[in-house]
Amino acid sequence: MSRPERLAGTLAAAVAGLALSGLACTGSATGARGDEGEDPDPTPMAMGGKGGGKGGSTPPGQGGKGGDTMGTGGTTPPLPGTDKAGPAPVRRLTIAEFNNTVHDLLGADVPGIVVDEGFSADVEAYTRGFLRGATVGSSNDARLYLDLGDKISTAAMAHLATLAPQGCGAPAAGGEMDCAKKFIEQFGLRAYRRPLDSGEQADLLALYTKVRASDIGLTYPEAIRALIAGMIQSPMFSYRWELGTAPAKDGDLVRLNDYEIASRLSYLFTASMPDADLFAAAAAQNLTDPDKIAEQARRLLASPKAKAGLAEFVTQWLGVTSLPTLSKDESFTKYTPAVGASMVKETGLFFAALMQTGSGKLEDLYTSTNTFVDAPLAALYGVSGVTGTDMKPVKLDATQRSGILTHGSYLAAQAEGDHPHPIHRGLEILEKVLCHPIVPPANFVPPPVRDVMPGVSNRTRYELSTSAGPSCPACHTTINGVGFAFENYDAVGAYRTDDAGPINASGTIELNGRDVMFKNAIEFTKALSTSENARGCFVSQFLEYTLRRPMLENEEGSRNAIEEAFTKSGFDLRELLVATTKTLAFTHRQPLSGEGQP
Repeated sequence: MSRPERLAGTLAAAVAGLALSGLACTGSATGARGDEGEDPDPTPMAMGGKGGGKGGSTPPGQGGKGGDTMGTGGTTPPLPGTDKAGPAPVRRLTIAEFNNTVHDLLGADVPGIVVDEGFSADVEAYTRGFLRGATVGSSNDARLYLDLGDKISTAAMAHLATLAPQGCGAPAAGGEMDCAKKFIEQFGLRAYRRPLDSGEQADLLALYTKVRASDIGLTYPEAIRALIAGMIQSPMFSYRWELGTAPAKDGDLVRLNDYEIASRLSYLFTASMPDADLFAAAAAQNLTDPDKIAEQARRLLASPKAKAGLAEFVTQWLGVTSLPTLSKDESFTKYTPAVGASMVKETGLFFAALMQTGSGKLEDLYTSTNTFVDAPLAALYGVSGVTGTDMKPVKLDATQRSGILTHGSYLAAQAEGDHPHPIHRGLEILEKVLCHPIVPPANFVPPPVRDVMPGVSNRTRYELSTSAGPSCPACHTTINGVGFAFENYDAVGAYRTDDAGPINASGTIELNGRDVMFKNAIEFTKALSTSENARGCFVSQFLEYTLRRPMLENEEGSRNAIEEAFTKSGFDLRELLVATTKTLAFTHRQPLSGEGQP
């Protein structure tokens, strides 16, 4: 066995063998959650009472498991009033957040989480459509984390000179221990997104000392690698902790500290760890003032890294992240999984451009014909003159496309493999764009659409299928009325004009308290773009994405403050995002059950 192989085995054993304040993530980090693998589904009115058990409520440095719980102990009811804050779930980083954080922590391209290697995929956060990282609750996930720690720490060694404190890339023998202490303090600050407490520093120093001892005998660089592997595998790295070690009382709420606010800002806008400016602002205690927080929000929103964070929001919001893995009928020759991936990328780039160089207006979100395509996606859209696989800005045919809901990503994701699915398309818009939830009737399953009168149009089949039961028309009059607006787009989002005859994409929807008739998706999205319903819903959707849980009734004050700022700005989405960071829902949390206040 080669020395690198022996080193990897020794390193894994040393890190996994330490039971020091939860240093190594070796086993379930679920907290008390009831059925294994199932999270509670809190509702806006009952969230505090359904928030899981006590697991995950232990402050950093005190050995808690760090589960994906609501952090309420399962007994704390929502606070009274309309301008409060709810609980802060302890949640694992999503796969994208984990990979982005590792990249920014090490300042280099390094191996990250890949679902195909066996990692559990991200899961929906409390059935609201937005994602959170799956719990590390299986031995396979724990083993893969060990392997990942080994791969990441190995890659980090090529950058030791820049990762180590000044003068500690290759210190003299007499200075190695002092450099190890500095490394733990400085690298640990960035890895855990906050200063390490004395217990955590002692635990990591014990790891360094152990692997340097004669029975293991690692060199200084190899021991630094062990420290990196240990931190990467720590729940303090892979989970979002916003519980603090000395919670600051602010009335009957807990105010998040500067480092917690820095992380909230960074992961919201960049889907990654805080940058140097945020760390400096946190160290200077400049993140308790809402105006200072807003300054950082604007800076981050304009930064190149915001493209990733904005893409995470918009693709999760529209439910298109899994599109490249969906199967489509082979008759759609212009569609491949790679084209599906380009569609998702298109939607992220479109939203980022709207927010950073465009108008930022909600109206343009639903009506703009500007977008980004590569050659294969351009072919599907019927756009000429685009070559290569790089995404290039183009303007689409305004008679065929109008805003983000006519992107291939949304249309293909909300479709079957061989035909459009107006029910999926309609429901997604009603729930995510208009915040108009539909409760399905019980004990009735309509016949499969493909078995209803083959040879007729897709619209006719769905009209017949959804009128088959006594309870169907009550809901499907609304659902179908929205979904049929997109009948001009097939199962992969390509534009079409014929389906067993000319396409009928007309319908009616209630907007702003009145019925609005439309002939097609172009007219529908234009009406949607200026509706009060869509404006108010976007406020709620972004706040729930920020919180990764349903908004509570007692957080209505925060929501109203965001909507007021949004309205005053002329419905500028950038002002909506910034206003979100100034609310109590963003800067505070509900105390844990029995949590003492200083």
